[in-house]
Amino acid sequence: MSKSTIRRLAALELFANCRRSELERIDRLGVAVDVPAGRVLCVEGQPGDEFFVLLSGVADVRTASGTAALVFPGGWFGETALIEGALRRATVAARCDSTVLVFNRGEFGELLTIAPAVHARLHLSASRLVRGSVPSRQPWYQPLPASFPFLLGMK
Repeated sequence: MSKSTIRRLAALELFANCRRSELERIDRLGVAVDVPAGRVLCVEGQPGDEFFVLLSGVADVRTASGTAALVFPGGWFGETALIEGALRRATVAARCDSTVLVFNRGEFGELLTIAPAVHARLHLSASRLVRGSVPSRQPWYQPLPASFPFLLGMK
């Protein structure tokens, strides 16, 4: 692990309040995966076994009810299904070639244990989503009106 990797993690909203020792452990937990444009990362109504942090690129979020959003670098998704033991609430796909930091169920559990600040932020995010609000007030999550499906490449 390099100092630049630690700085990159620390610059993300999710990890901003973590100590260096926590960031070092987080870096060892997650796996950075390059995904091509169009790759579906999670499917609404399916069990969730991974948590994702978008490092680069853009992801489309859509639901059967017509909710649509874009997730930009620094954003995350997949926590609600893992925290609540529920099915995925949305389908998320890479809009362009992207890189995601992926945590499987076990790694996600360890992440919550080793980084209390991340634990608190993810629970707040999941709570906001369940209430129908945006997961963060940060610009990495941009809700879109259902009347603009062409922005997501949907018909």
